[in-house]
Amino acid sequence: MEKKRKVIFSILAIFIIIGFIVGGVIIKKRLVEKNQNNEAVKEVSKKTDLVTQKITFDGTIAYDDEVEYYAESSGDHKQISKVLVEQGDIVKKGQVLIEYDMDEYNDLLDDLKTAKLELSTLQEDLKNYQTSDKTEMLSLDNSILTNENSIKEYEATIKNNENTISLKQSQLIVLESTLKQDKELLEKGYKSSTEIKDSENTIKEYKDAIAQLKETNSNLKRSITLSNSAKNLNAEKLKLQKNTSLDKTIAYNMKVKKLAIEKQKIVIAAYEEQIKTFQRQTIAKDDGVVTEVNASDNETVDVGASVITVANNKKLIINADVSEYEVNKIAVGDKATFTGDGFEKTYTATVTKILPVGGTDDDDNVVVPIELTVDMSDVTETIRNNYTVSVVIDKTPKEKSILLPVSSIVKDNAGNSYVYIKGTGTEPIKKQIKTGEIKGTEVEIIGLSTTDQVVEVKQDKNKKTDQGMMGGPMGGGEGGPPPGGGGGPR
Repeated sequence: MEKKRKVIFSILAIFIIIGFIVGGVIIKKRLVEKNQNNEAVKEVSKKTDLVTQKITFDGTIAYDDEVEYYAESSGDHKQISKVLVEQGDIVKKGQVLIEYDMDEYNDLLDDLKTAKLELSTLQEDLKNYQTSDKTEMLSLDNSILTNENSIKEYEATIKNNENTISLKQSQLIVLESTLKQDKELLEKGYKSSTEIKDSENTIKEYKDAIAQLKETNSNLKRSITLSNSAKNLNAEKLKLQKNTSLDKTIAYNMKVKKLAIEKQKIVIAAYEEQIKTFQRQTIAKDDGVVTEVNASDNETVDVGASVITVANNKKLIINADVSEYEVNKIAVGDKATFTGDGFEKTYTATVTKILPVGGTDDDDNVVVPIELTVDMSDVTETIRNNYTVSVVIDKTPKEKSILLPVSSIVKDNAGNSYVYIKGTGTEPIKKQIKTGEIKGTEVEIIGLSTTDQVVEVKQDKNKKTDQGMMGGPMGGGEGGPPPGGGGGPR
């Protein structure tokens, strides 16, 4: 019995020892796990600071307001007489830029004069139109005779002038040949420069005389046309005067003459309108600089063609292409500064347009065109179009931002960024945030409260981790920031 009791106590002692051993192992294991958990969760130092956000890009100066001037005429072509400005000239409002040939204008004046004379003849003819007036018929006969004599006289004068022109042209050939020989003699010392000058003046006189005779003949031909018109009208009137039995015909002719008068008034009004609107000059509408000249002296251009362009050099813009990563940070109305090579100062501009469509630059990067208007009030230097400038838009916020180490940011497979913060329990809580600008090894955080305590969680290597864990936003994973750390909140 005593032996049996000893065996039982021995067995109990063994169980107790084993219990102590197992309990010690369990306690030790829990202490190790606790220490490991403490090492896996590490508080992250959080700070606030201003994050500088300056967007820089290059742009090109351009004129905001350019005015094109066109050739205007009732025909298909316009003859330019003289271009008075060159590209780059500064012009004032009201300054003459181009003068046009006046031959067409003078022809219109002549046509108007002829039309008015014809109207006067028609009106006089209607006034004196009678069916049986011998005195009127005699007067008409005399008028017709006078017209015929005038025509003969004009034709004789024209013929005489043409003979004189022919003679003077022959003499002019001799004079020009003699002048050529005299110039050769002048070089050899046998003629004086005074004699050469006298010969040149004589030649000029001959040319002027020929031009004058041609102009006289042109006027005489117009007079012949007028006389013929008057003669024909008088002849028609005389014919009707002699026909005393055709009262209906006379009444009809009276109506026709009245219609002819009204039509002639319309013709005159058309001539007067053409004369009024005739483009004799191109005149600057405002101050500016000539940016393009598409015409030259004595050139014939198509009507409607652009002959000159003047830009308002007091209204400048900057055209620029901004990276797709930066353009979303810019808004219409943003202020910018710019300068360029050779500029002594930095000037200001305002974003006035952001195009709704993008494009690509020479390196196939996606860019968006924008436009900035230059503030000319403080510009003291000469700034010309096509100048390349460097533009800076400062988007630095007035308030400080929360900054965290890049290593404390993790991403999930969907590309969302988040951090771990201390919760009420023992386990950290995952909180989604957005990242902004990167400043050194730290990143701007958006969506995090100042009271949130961020921790950095070290995951078990054997456990499945979130994408980008411990790599931060610079890990290059899907959904990470663009190259250079820009791109705004993500």
